[in-house]
Amino acid sequence: MASAFPGSERCSICNELLTDPADHMGVGRITDDHSDPLHAHNHAHFHRTCLAVWPRLSGLIEDLERLNAEARGEDDKIYRTVMDLVTLRAKAA
Repeated sequence: MASAFPGSERCSICNELLTDPADHMGVGRITDDHSDPLHAHNHAHFHRTCLAVWPRLSGLIEDLERLNAEARGEDDKIYRTVMDLVTLRAKAA
């Protein structure tokens, strides 16, 4: 999910402006459940380069996979986000 206004969003990891659309990854609403750890990542934006080296990336992927399993794969958006993150992690390895 890219911002309609490049440079108007900040990376949730480094807090720097996201100015390069090719290095931007965003997630929409993940969950409305305030008790779910993923709630903190609703509408988050990231530099792909920050995500690739973020120590919490594997945990984020695991939490999204759990949510996808709970939804029984019915939410294609979650599945696509998981696949994007898994691909990003593999490229960084």
